[in-house]
Amino acid sequence: MSIWLVPPESYKPAAALSRLTSTSFPASANFPGSPGFPPHITLTSNVPKPTDPLLPKLKLETISSPEIEFGELGHGDQYFKFIFLRIKKTPSLLALAKHIREAVLPNASPFDEDQYDPHISLVYSNEPATEKRVEFVAWKTSMAIGNSRGWKGGKVVLVDTSSETVTDWKIIEEYSFE
Repeated sequence: MSIWLVPPESYKPAAALSRLTSTSFPASANFPGSPGFPPHITLTSNVPKPTDPLLPKLKLETISSPEIEFGELGHGDQYFKFIFLRIKKTPSLLALAKHIREAVLPNASPFDEDQYDPHISLVYSNEPATEKRVEFVAWKTSMAIGNSRGWKGGKVVLVDTSSETVTDWKIIEEYSFE
């Protein structure tokens, strides 16, 4: 199980960003076998499966709405971090991630701001991150988000990510900051 932050529906480029990660990039010949998924920032993972609703216990209403600021496009050699949009570590995002991690994983090592790497994956793939592929994603992403530098708020979602098949992942619970 994982807990994500997804863009609010009021964020104008949200639908375009969702089309990119769920339809456009997976359908592209540049990324054979790439699955579709909703755009999100992982707040924490390895969450034990709850027996009762989890998000109400987190008292998210006591946390300020996170301010999300986009950074630069990045790429790597990890399947889940192939081509991604870096997210700046704003105080409100760090506070949210820390609050959630410490609440759902009380026996884990303490939240480490230096280790936390917020990003929005744009493509999951094992293909080489060639210049052509990175430029294609950069162009499409720029067209989708326009001049936007980020958003405020969003939805915290609990996602069953236990399946190795990304398209089988399911949102179990959600909480909206709006």
